[in-house]
Amino acid sequence: VCQGAAWVRVLNSVRSSMGLEPVTEPRSWRHRDAILEVQEALNKLGEQLSVDGVLGPKTKSAVCRYQAKVSLPVDGLPGPITRVSLGLSRS
Repeated sequence: VCQGAAWVRVLNSVRSSMGLEPVTEPRSWRHRDAILEVQEALNKLGEQLSVDGVLGPKTKSAVCRYQAKVSLPVDGLPGPITRVSLGLSRS
């Protein structure tokens, strides 16, 4: 059974073969759903993200662009302030 970094390497190998963004670390389903909401909200604002629930480099870059555009601290992480700014719940 793969765990930790080994699991991430295996998962990223499969995701890469499917043309999907890499996963930086394992996440809970709740986190995945929160990222799905952020990706959908950013796409409504003109981004063209894969709505896959992964906080990969493309999603982080889109979050950075959004944060800069609305004068939020730019860190690429869709935390509570960014989520509320996008019209989402704080989760």
